[in-house]
Amino acid sequence: MNKFLIAGIVLFFGSLFDISAQELQVSGKVVSAKDGTDLPGVNIQIKGTSRGTITNGVGTFELLVRSPADTLIFSF
Repeated sequence: MNKFLIAGIVLFFGSLFDISAQELQVSGKVVSAKDGTDLPGVNIQIKGTSRGTITNGVGTFELLVRSPADTLIFSF
């Protein structure tokens, strides 16, 4: 019985670490505040990392983040 309890606890905590390691996909569209036109070529980086992406020809992007608290930095 104790072996099953210990194995269950190990599996439970192991699954918590697995869940926390999952990435979240963020997507969006970058447009000009001036006239609402699409902005291709905008750099998007996760603050404090080297991970990032760039908007495509119609201003859209997709990026995997590790936490909902990650901050995205946009530069053009």
